[in-house]
Amino acid sequence: MMDGNLARAQDNLSKTKKLFEEHISDYPESGLLGYYHLLCGRLFVERGEIPKAKENFDEALRISTQVVNHLPTQADALFGLAICEYLEGNKGAAREKALEAVKVNRRLLDRGYI
Repeated sequence: MMDGNLARAQDNLSKTKKLFEEHISDYPESGLLGYYHLLCGRLFVERGEIPKAKENFDEALRISTQVVNHLPTQADALFGLAICEYLEGNKGAAREKALEAVKVNRRLLDRGYI
């Protein structure tokens, strides 16, 4: 998705969402929909649609917190929100979200995000 081929990525995500939704009906506690929203958030950041990106990162965070308690997805969603805040010029809020992400999952540091 990060190679710049946004149209193909969006088409693939639409197909992926259908597959996720089919799986979710059988396994509602799986958290896959949270991962889908994480991917959508990244896509919207690339397209410059920051409000839509934030909506998706917020939903990924909600699912990964309330449904499955999956720390890596929580951290990735928080870091996505930090990027959105930074792109909107809210550097203080971006820093807070990034620090919160690292508190949730210190492995973000290992991946070179921060």
